[in-house]
Amino acid sequence: MITRRNFLAAAGLASLSAAALTACSGGSAGGDAKGAANLEVIWWGADDRAAITNSILKLYGTKYPGNTAKGQFLPFGDYFNKLNTLAASNSLPDIIQLNLPNLAAYVKNGLLLDLGDVDLGDYAKASLETGKIDGKLYGINFGYQYLTVMYNTELVKKSGLSVPKDPADWNTWGDFGVELAKKLGGGMYGMSDNSAESNTWSSWLTSRGKGLFSKDGKLAHDEGDAVAWFQYWSGLRDRGAIAPGAESQTYVSNGGAAVDPLTTGKSVISMSPIVQFQGYQKVNKVPLGLAPCPSGPAGRGEVNAFFGWGISSKTKNPQAAKEFLNLWFTDPGAFKELGLDRAIPASQKQLDTVSQGATGAIKTMLGFMDSYTISPASQPASPPSIGSKVQDSLTRAAEAVLAKKLSPEQAGAQYFSEIKAAAGE
Repeated sequence: MITRRNFLAAAGLASLSAAALTACSGGSAGGDAKGAANLEVIWWGADDRAAITNSILKLYGTKYPGNTAKGQFLPFGDYFNKLNTLAASNSLPDIIQLNLPNLAAYVKNGLLLDLGDVDLGDYAKASLETGKIDGKLYGINFGYQYLTVMYNTELVKKSGLSVPKDPADWNTWGDFGVELAKKLGGGMYGMSDNSAESNTWSSWLTSRGKGLFSKDGKLAHDEGDAVAWFQYWSGLRDRGAIAPGAESQTYVSNGGAAVDPLTTGKSVISMSPIVQFQGYQKVNKVPLGLAPCPSGPAGRGEVNAFFGWGISSKTKNPQAAKEFLNLWFTDPGAFKELGLDRAIPASQKQLDTVSQGATGAIKTMLGFMDSYTISPASQPASPPSIGSKVQDSLTRAAEAVLAKKLSPEQAGAQYFSEIKAAAGE
C-alpha cells in the first residue's frame, strides 16, 4: 500500500547525475513501427494495485491483438532508485508512473515524451494542467487527489459531538480535536499529528493564498508560513488534541495508513488525499467518514498535485504507448477494472462507470463527492533542484519539534532555510 506522501515525495533523481541521464539513449521495449509492440509498464504500489493494473494490461493485449503490455511494480520506497538505475542503463520502461517532483526532473533531463496528441476522450482539461511543463503535456494525471479529513465514525458518535460543517477552518478542526480528546478520555487523542505531511502542508498554504511553488519555479511561501504551520501543530499538542513526543514519533517519521494513530486506535481524525481512503478503510476495523479539507482566508486548501503516467522519450513504440494511455483514460472496460484505485476520475464517463453498483469505501467516496463542489487548484511541478527537499525538510523540522530540540519558530526557520537553499533563492 502506498503512503500519503507519494504525491510530493522523493524522486531520488538527485543521486543520478544529469550527465548520466542525458547520455541515455536507445529504447526500452521490443517491436518497431511495422511489427508488434511489446510494451513495458512500471508503477509503485502493493499487490492489490498490481492486480488492477495487470488486468488493464491484459485488456490492452485483447484490444490490440499482437501487442502485449508487461508490468512490474515495486514498493514506493524502492521505486525511484530502480527507475533511476534503468534510466542510467538506457532501459527505461515505455510507460512510467510518476509523481509531482520527479515529473519536472525527468522532463529536464529529456526522459519524457510530449503527450499532447494522446486521445483522452472527455478527460477534464483543468486536470491536464498538472502534467504540463512549459506549456507541453508530459504526464497525464490519474485524476483528483485533493486533501480530505478522515474520521472514525463510531468514536465521533460516542463523543456526542458533531463533525464541523463545511466550510470549517483549521482552527475549527483543531478545536474539534481538543473537544474529542476531552470527551473520550482514556488516552484517546482527537487528531493525528500531520505536521510532517507535505500534502497537508501544501493544502495549508493553498488555503492561505500561497503555495509550495509558483508556475515559474519560484518558492511561493515564506518563513512566516512555515513558522505558523509548526505553531499550529504545537498548539494542538499543548492543548491535548494530538499525542506528544514519542507517541507521535513513528507516524511523523514514516507516515502511511498502517502507522497512523487513526488506524492504531489512538486518534479520531487524520488528514489524507482522498485517493488513500480505500487503503485507510481497508486497515481500519470501523467505518470511516470523509469531510472536506480545512479552509483558510483564501478558501479551502484543495490542491490537485500530479500523480499519473508518462511515456519514456526513448520508447521504440511511441504510438503503441499512446494507445495504451488512450485505453486507460477512455475505455469503459478499463474504467471497471480501475475503479477509484488511483484517483477520483477526471472523466465523467469514467466516474459514471465506477458509480454503477458501487459499495463499501468507493460508495463512501462517491457520496462524499456529491456533497459539495470542489475546485482544486493545480499544483505546479516542483523545480528539479528541490525534488525530495520539501518532504525531507518538513520531516526533520517536525521531528525536532517533537523531540523538543527546536521551537516551532526555529523549526519553521530551519525548514525554510533548507528549501530556500535548495531552490537557489
